[in-house]
Amino acid sequence: MKQGLLLIAVAIAIGLATAQPIVKDDPVSKIRMPVGFQFTDMSAGANSKIFVVGTAAGKGELQEINTRKETRSLLKRFNRVFTTILYLPSKNWFVASEENPNFVVMSRKEGLTILKRCRLPVVAPPSRMIVDDEVVYFGGMGRRFLYSIKVKKLLDCDIKATELKFIPKGNKGKGTGEAYVQDVDSYKGLLILGVIKPTDTSDADSALYLYDPKKDKGELLLKNDANLKYLTGIVRDGKTLYAAVKKGVANPTKNNENRISAWKLKGSSIKTISISYLGRFQSGSAGSNFDALMFSKGRVCVSATLAGRSQIVCHPGNIFG
Repeated sequence: MKQGLLLIAVAIAIGLATAQPIVKDDPVSKIRMPVGFQFTDMSAGANSKIFVVGTAAGKGELQEINTRKETRSLLKRFNRVFTTILYLPSKNWFVASEENPNFVVMSRKEGLTILKRCRLPVVAPPSRMIVDDEVVYFGGMGRRFLYSIKVKKLLDCDIKATELKFIPKGNKGKGTGEAYVQDVDSYKGLLILGVIKPTDTSDADSALYLYDPKKDKGELLLKNDANLKYLTGIVRDGKTLYAAVKKGVANPTKNNENRISAWKLKGSSIKTISISYLGRFQSGSAGSNFDALMFSKGRVCVSATLAGRSQIVCHPGNIFG
């Protein structure tokens, strides 16, 4: 009898320990974009600000979002479309990539005039960017390269291209393209890479890697995880890593299959760092087509679409952290 009770207690304890919380509460803030605005990317600014780029009526737009006040303002309209954006607070500059394999450097102080246009040494449309220790890092669509450039060298276009040979190329022979870095963040002097490996039917096969840019060494962090399917963005706050996916695995047609998943980072070196799953945000009212992910003043925010209209939705960042 006692043994039976003991087994039940152990089973309950294991169940509690392995529970996967699903937060279905409505987002704490929603910022609806103008009618017709199509989102492409966003970057964190100071305090509660997020900078968003997208298209409207065939032109590119840069919008400034306040996630606390739930307001937005148009900074500038362009005759070109920017696919990614990065704000550099130390310079008050923006780095933005175009639809072709170029990126431009713009000064906010000078009315967002283009200071320099750079072309990548290995041709591939840039993916999402970060700045860490005054170095800009980003991947390139369809190629397993990581690009880096020091902020002080931006106007010289002194771009370094590194092939990430530790990442399997994928199914290039089948015409689906190489694996590539979709998004990147930093942790303890290392980079966390959100990698997509195209398959015959979709961009569903994703993984997380650790990378030491100083030693050019990488390690697999997580793969074959349902919460990484259709990966669109990653972001870290403290020891909590978030990942956004634009579709769920069980039923991609349902809004509530779009999710933001959270993991806890443990360890301190490329050989010892691991992650454990914490749970996910999954609310139908947040919309669908989750895309770029950003942490802004205690909130984790993602771009989404609801009833055909682009919006930025934010969840509290202290639930899993």
